[in-house]
Amino acid sequence: MARSRRGHKYVSGLLTFGLVLLLLLVAVSVGAMLSYSYVKRVQENFKNPKEIVIPASERMYIDIPRGSRTGDIADILEENGLIKYAQVFKILSKINGYDGSYKSGTHIVSKDLNYEELMMVLKGNPEILRLTFPEGMNARQFYQSFSDSALTHGKELKQYIEAADTEFDYAFLAELPARPDRLEGYLFPDTYDFDLNATPKQIIAMFLDNFERKLTEEHYARADEIGLTMDQVIILASIIEREAKSEADRFLVSGVFHNRLNSADEGMRRLQSCATIQYVYYQRNGIMLRRISDGNTKIVDPYNTYLHAGLPPGPISNPGISSINAALYPEETDYLYFVARGDGTHVFSRTYEEHQAAILEYGLNLLP
Repeated sequence: MARSRRGHKYVSGLLTFGLVLLLLLVAVSVGAMLSYSYVKRVQENFKNPKEIVIPASERMYIDIPRGSRTGDIADILEENGLIKYAQVFKILSKINGYDGSYKSGTHIVSKDLNYEELMMVLKGNPEILRLTFPEGMNARQFYQSFSDSALTHGKELKQYIEAADTEFDYAFLAELPARPDRLEGYLFPDTYDFDLNATPKQIIAMFLDNFERKLTEEHYARADEIGLTMDQVIILASIIEREAKSEADRFLVSGVFHNRLNSADEGMRRLQSCATIQYVYYQRNGIMLRRISDGNTKIVDPYNTYLHAGLPPGPISNPGISSINAALYPEETDYLYFVARGDGTHVFSRTYEEHQAAILEYGLNLLP
């Protein structure tokens, strides 16, 4: 009877052990299957990231500074309430293979995203704002474009420039005289991609870096050859940019201005550019004139080239490379006057009488 009870306990123990062992094997198998499935899913998402759509009402903008490590990013996410445990994010980043793949910049996230979804978002390209600045815009128009944009620091740009423009370390700015809108003419017109959280200094550096790349040693050598400083070239190019939209006309307009600047007659050295009057009017009133009246040409201002001989004190717009080239390589003619036809081209004249006839035919003066 005792043996029977001992045998029963022995068999019962074996059955219990077997059941526990079976449960462990099942658990390990299920865990392995789930782990394998998880790893496969992560690998697939890494190679072919799924689209994560975040409703506008749930969007948060998170900025990842350049040079941030995974630990730094985990801390930022935790501080902003996007994750509960920074350490868990760091461990999962390493396990999932995301470590070192996160990109700096501004990302759109949500508090509803899980750890893996946050990793996928931060691995993707940051949010950017693409803005195009056409040739001929002046500095104030540039600043207004930024003020109206979605950039975090867009509204601070003009104030920053006025307070800190001497911080910019570029050779072409070193010799510029003190004047309002000191960067006028040097904000190179182009299409730019801006990080949403870019600082004012980073924004301006993009324009100035582009200007520095566009101007070659040949440009500087040519300026020396024709007896102009690069700043004088940019001033002249800025006027050409506002006067002429036709590629061919730019070089002819440049030729007229060079002929006038080099004239022995001081009266002829007044460029009489309607574009400079337009600039003066805009600086004072914030709007562009389409037609210049005789009264407008009498506005007392150092930028009024109807009253003052030679170049104005500074550029009146931000010229493109074509107008800069035109300022450096004027078409050699004996033209001294031009008038706009109204279709983007001009009539060029050698004498005042010819010029008056052109004015009677086409009117004075429709500006772009």
